[in-house]
Amino acid sequence: MLAAVQQSGSALRYAVAELQADRSVVLAAVQQSGLALWHAAAELKVDYDTVLAAVQQNGQALAYACAELQADRDVVLAPVQQNGQMLGSVLGFAAAGPQVDR
Repeated sequence: MLAAVQQSGSALRYAVAELQADRSVVLAAVQQSGLALWHAAAELKVDYDTVLAAVQQNGQALAYACAELQADRDVVLAPVQQNGQMLGSVLGFAAAGPQVDR
């Protein structure tokens, strides 16, 4: 499965629950396609490194992160550093809750 998600992160949707909860498999998937975070187990949607990798690959993955990480300054700004045009997309997350600084 690791090879499959490295080729296409969206392949994570076909993985069994155990693999959707496997940090190394999910990390490989979100590095290839940030939106694969949607198919990750809940415990990985609260994992800082996994979510950060996802939003760095695709800022829209922020929608699938837990609320705490959606309010994390570094996580919210990561997509903007990759693509300044993402600023408008992430402002809604930044305004939605208190900011968490690491």
